Amino acid sequence: MLEQYWPILLAALVGFAITTQASFNTLLSRHIGSAEMGFAIHLVGITLILIVLLLGFGRGDWSKWSQAPWYAYLGGALGVFIVLSIPFVLTKIGTSVGFAAILAAQLVMAAVVDQWGLFGFASNPITPTRAIGLLLLIAGVILASRQ
Repeated sequence: MLEQYWPILLAALVGFAITTQASFNTLLSRHIGSAEMGFAIHLVGITLILIVLLLGFGRGDWSKWSQAPWYAYLGGALGVFIVLSIPFVLTKIGTSVGFAAILAAQLVMAAVVDQWGLFGFASNPITPTRAIGLLLLIAGVILASRQ
């Protein structure tokens, strides 16, 4: 049973971690500046992943580096954009409204990826029920942002 629910539990833990990370990043950016915070957290991240690789936990194949599509490497650039943008968003509109907007946008983008099978994912067309759910999420963000 744990095997069945483990991915959901892990996803929930990731959700908690994302909110906590963004809060820490916002706090750090207030103290040292946004670009400096971005550099500092990426330095910590690269140090930790280097340790993981040096300990032999990497199971990939570096020889296939050039076989990935060029846009697969844009995750790093998007990461910098995300890390620098979230503290601004949270400072301006608050954590709950900020993350409501981020989460709604993530789910809309996930539905777009599913609909057309982008980036190598299988196509999973949007149903009317899913479309209504997405619209309700967007409405929730609008309602949550009202004072």
